[in-house]
Amino acid sequence: MKFPAEVKQILLASVLAAAYPMVVHAAVMEYSKTDVVLRSGPNDRFPAVGMVMAGSRVHMSGCTREYGWCDVTVSGRSGWMPAADIDVEYNHQRLPISRYIRIAERPGIAVVSFDIDTYWSRNYAQLYFYTEIGIWRNIH
Repeated sequence: MKFPAEVKQILLASVLAAAYPMVVHAAVMEYSKTDVVLRSGPNDRFPAVGMVMAGSRVHMSGCTREYGWCDVTVSGRSGWMPAADIDVEYNHQRLPISRYIRIAERPGIAVVSFDIDTYWSRNYAQLYFYTEIGIWRNIH
């Protein structure tokens, strides 16, 4: 079936517009701006699961609603970092998350929630503190 040129242009524009947010977010890179302790939950009181060195590339899955903490993966280890310790590369410069979300047209940072049972069973079932999960459920 032949489509008129206008229909082809509209279809192509629609496909490109739908893909645009994915392309923009894929190009964004995040870095640790300081040495920071990687935590097993979005609070300084959760057990540490590693150390992230300043300048390390991190893959950010998303941040809590107020952008206080972000769920990241660093060298294959998942954990939580304070958003204030993460820089986002945007337009060839590294910006704090707070500035990035104000100026980026489509920041593409997902808002994520934390469910300790799901998160810990997926990431930390083999670690020593997993058996103490009941103690950690009420940390906020």
